[in-house]
Amino acid sequence: MKHLKLSQLILSLFMAGALIFLGLGIYQKWRQAQILIKEKKFLEAQLKSLKEEGESLIQESQNFVNEEALEKEARLSLGLKKPGEKVILIIPTPTTTTVEATSTPLLTKWLKWWQNLFRGKP
Repeated sequence: MKHLKLSQLILSLFMAGALIFLGLGIYQKWRQAQILIKEKKFLEAQLKSLKEEGESLIQESQNFVNEEALEKEARLSLGLKKPGEKVILIIPTPTTTTVEATSTPLLTKWLKWWQNLFRGKP
C-alpha cells in the first residue's frame, strides 16, 4: 500500500514537472509570436510611409519635366536669377521677448540636481 502511494506521488510529481515544462515552452512561443506581430505592424507602417514618400517623390519629379517648373524650383532653392533681374529679399526683424526670472529655490535645486546627474559631478 505504501509502495503504491509512493509510486503515485512520483508519477504526480513527474506529471506536474512535465506540465510546467510544457507550459513554459508554450509561453515562450506565445511571447515570440507577440513580438513578431508587433514587429510586423511596425514594418507595415514603415512600408506604407515609404510608399507614400515614393509616390510623392515620383509626383515631384514629374514636375521637373516641365522647364518652367524646373526654373521655378532652381530660383527658389538655389537662389538663382535671370540676367538683369533684380531680387528683393525681405528679412523679418527679430522680435525680442522678455522672460521674467520666476524660478523658485526648489526648482533651482532640482535643476542643479538634474544637471549634475548628467554631467557626472557629485
